[in-house]
Amino acid sequence: MPQDSYPYAIGRVKALEVYMLDYNKMRKIASADYSEFFKTLQETGYGAAVNPEEGLEAIIKKELQEARRLVWEITPEPEITKLFFIHIDAHNLKVLFKARVMAADYEGLLEDGGVFKIEALEKCVMEKSYALLPDALKAGLEDLEKTLLRNSSPQLISIYVEKAVFQHIQKVLEKTGSEYAKAYYAILADLTNITSLIRARVLLWDEETFLSLVIPCGNISKSDLKVAYSAPMEQLTLHFAKGWYADKIAAAIDESAAKCSAAPLERKMQSLLVQFARTQKSDISGIGPIIGYLIGKQAEARVLGEMYAAVKKGIEPEIPELYI
Repeated sequence: MPQDSYPYAIGRVKALEVYMLDYNKMRKIASADYSEFFKTLQETGYGAAVNPEEGLEAIIKKELQEARRLVWEITPEPEITKLFFIHIDAHNLKVLFKARVMAADYEGLLEDGGVFKIEALEKCVMEKSYALLPDALKAGLEDLEKTLLRNSSPQLISIYVEKAVFQHIQKVLEKTGSEYAKAYYAILADLTNITSLIRARVLLWDEETFLSLVIPCGNISKSDLKVAYSAPMEQLTLHFAKGWYADKIAAAIDESAAKCSAAPLERKMQSLLVQFARTQKSDISGIGPIIGYLIGKQAEARVLGEMYAAVKKGIEPEIPELYI
């Protein structure tokens, strides 16, 4: 269970970081033939406890389960740490809403390890009643239910769920003193809103619809987003040249605008969040190194999955610098 010693917790994650897949290990895996992929992966020590015949998905799942179990076991700040598990609940809520709306099967699509029990989320969504959830999350999902009476777009479902989760995060952050968590979620909110703006422009959503979906916690105001929404696509960079990530994301915004696709920005966003999460990896008295390890493991899993898909297709994988 969570406990109070920062030196102990940070010592545990520091000891495990040496086994993470750094650039050189990733390059070694990427250079292997498809037939040698799992052998090369095992040589790095990743997923050593899982039989390769079970497949990469099982290997990754086991690694993430162990990382999440460890972080929850050692964290001195459980309420802050919960915020970095809630993306699992967001995924489950999206799956459940889309399955309900489309009368689709969702067996095998839900993930363990979130803040809320899967059974509780299933009950809420299928019965359209959210009394079991915190007030801010409850209110956001009730707004989604009203929207579904008019529009059941899968994309709107995803955005409304994200907004509801961020409303909950904002309420928790208002009660805590964690500058690290506040800064992380401000960046995530800003990048998510910029991505949503590009997607809304491409899909020809009206301004009112876009603004109703702006998520809280960010440093970019709704009024600034409104101005940017009406600007020419090629000038979007000018409106978002502020904050920690400004010079790091300009090219991705330009590429997304030119291609009329949010995909380039989403890829850059994932990389930037890992970089920020790791900015406090040398701290010895805060939550930063612990959360940075967790986010690093999640990024490692995502990139490994992308690399495997590329190797399987005979395409040279892209290898990002994960742990700057």
